[in-house]
Amino acid sequence: MTTPLHLVLHVPKCAGKTLERHFEAHMRPGEFVKPKRRSVPARWVLPRHARDAVPDTGRVRVISSQQIGRSLEARFAGRPILRSTLIRDPLGHALSYYNFRMMRYVAMGWGTYDFDTHVRSEPRNRITRFLLATYLEVPWPRLVAMSGEEAFALVTRHFREFWFVGSHLLCDELTGELGPVLGIPPVAVRQNDRAEMAKTIVWDELKAADLDPKLRAAMVDANAVDEALFDTFAEARHGAGAVKLKPPTRAARLAPLSHEIARPVHEARRRLGRGYW
Repeated sequence: MTTPLHLVLHVPKCAGKTLERHFEAHMRPGEFVKPKRRSVPARWVLPRHARDAVPDTGRVRVISSQQIGRSLEARFAGRPILRSTLIRDPLGHALSYYNFRMMRYVAMGWGTYDFDTHVRSEPRNRITRFLLATYLEVPWPRLVAMSGEEAFALVTRHFREFWFVGSHLLCDELTGELGPVLGIPPVAVRQNDRAEMAKTIVWDELKAADLDPKLRAAMVDANAVDEALFDTFAEARHGAGAVKLKPPTRAARLAPLSHEIARPVHEARRRLGRGYW
């Protein structure tokens, strides 16, 4: 087949749900698929995706998921693959993820915890690390040994081949581009679980302005690779192959070992804070 396959990589908290629900609502059965990876422990020894991850490769026109690995593309040999993704600045991503979690916990009757605990329990450079571990299928030992410069170079090398890359704020532009091509509406209904929960849940949303300026600066510095990736590609759109790279300003590690060693302690604090292990 020569019909292009659109691969829309869903980075968490970057408008991916809006896109996926739009595809689900307007595409015919079999044309849109959300591939999943194998469950534990099978995925430790077998290929990332089971054979039935995409039931009918000839019929599918769009795949989108948080679980897409690059190895899945081999099943579409002979078809052009047009890759798209949306990303976010590290501070905005951390705040969005934190507020979403807290509101979900309140809705479930659980407890909450402070932003510092959230940050200390999360991986550094979460978006870059997600792209490497999920899409590029880089194993954990290599991730923690990787320098910030190496991680940035690896992701940007692949991003240069993407059809569309940009900030999560360009979600409407991406749906506007995909709509006419796929024969679906060019405007998607915004899917924001946090906004929906805010209608019924009382939670004082934490915003960047609420944080101490030193903490905001420390967040950017600690996630220098994510910041550099966003600065480089936030406005790229179809021009990812021609953007001027803005690499990390210092020789940061992608996943500092000291932070990785301490993370389980803060993950335990997080679980105790929410009152459910």
